[in-house]
Amino acid sequence: MYFRNGKIFIDGAFQQGGFLVENGRFRNILVENSGDKNDPNAVDLNGAYVIPGLVDIHIHGAAGEDFSSCDSEGLIRMAKYLASKGVTSFLPTAMTLPKEDYLKAAENIAEIAVEGAVSENTTDNTVVARILGMRMEGPFLSPKKKGAQNEAFIQRPDAGIFKEISDRSGDRVKIIDIAPETEGADSFIREVHDSNGAKTVISVGHSAASYEEAMKAFLLGAGHVTHLFNAMNPFHHREPGIIPAAAENKAVTAEIISDGIHVHESAVRMAFNLFPDRICIISDALSCLGVPDGEYMLSGQKIIKSGGVARLEDGTLAGAASDIYDGMRNAIRFGIPVETAILAASRLPADIIGNKDVGAIEVGRYADFIVCDEKLNLKEVYIGGILCQS
Repeated sequence: MYFRNGKIFIDGAFQQGGFLVENGRFRNILVENSGDKNDPNAVDLNGAYVIPGLVDIHIHGAAGEDFSSCDSEGLIRMAKYLASKGVTSFLPTAMTLPKEDYLKAAENIAEIAVEGAVSENTTDNTVVARILGMRMEGPFLSPKKKGAQNEAFIQRPDAGIFKEISDRSGDRVKIIDIAPETEGADSFIREVHDSNGAKTVISVGHSAASYEEAMKAFLLGAGHVTHLFNAMNPFHHREPGIIPAAAENKAVTAEIISDGIHVHESAVRMAFNLFPDRICIISDALSCLGVPDGEYMLSGQKIIKSGGVARLEDGTLAGAASDIYDGMRNAIRFGIPVETAILAASRLPADIIGNKDVGAIEVGRYADFIVCDEKLNLKEVYIGGILCQS
């Protein structure tokens, strides 16, 4: 299929032209003769803007489904909903759970294994978002910064438990979160980093770590920071903590919730200045994403969504009720350059987990893209060059 006459987002800038989709991947990008303009099957983009499909590497649920407790069919329902919103790839994220529940979530990931042709996993060949593996946001966190995590299941870092879960998933745990100040964290980071290499990113989060403890974790192999500013000590000029430690280490990436609720817009601007070209947008969305206000579940805990905000019963702010497409547009509204925000929601998160198949309009990558207007209002979503039906 040939797509022509669009403003295509390539290498951080919009360029006029088209591209060919062959076997579900991008070919002949901006090549004038990549397709016959008179071909009746060619898609005329009519000057629309085309950006890569978005990649969410931290999302717990959507459409009433919670990854921590749903079955594989529920996971597919999440993927179908996200595809309709321009989120063409994602990393389902499990909260702090008992080991048995982690193993079940890992089995669901192994069963679906949808890093390739996602439509084959539905009975009606519906095109759904790609599931790139899974993320463990726990259980190796600090009770002092538990946030909405279930403290009953928080435990000290154990590389053996992690390996068992990772093995059950078919080696698809792409990110593991850890509080580096906890007992056993140093050996855990060293062992997981040395044994897994780049296969699993170790992220510092839900942590009260000092500057020194965070720096040590980064030196041992941690390479990412979980939802910057949330569930960590704020910056203090005598006790600086995680934030400046990560900012000073140029190999460390970070993520931020850009929903306008978890982080003030000025802090979003600060984050992009502190981490130029190495901060990505995440949703941290829950099962209440895409459904009306009401009561829903998060890892066995009741959450209440009201007015677009999700909280535990005790009033604790939980995850988000909006997706990263909204987060990207919020970032732009907050003052982040359009091109920077697009990259932060597409190529960078894919790069963080080492995935070179998604996240960019580039020859050889999957043809996952969004057609939108000049204000990035979503018009159409394609996955593997196939139009997604909402």
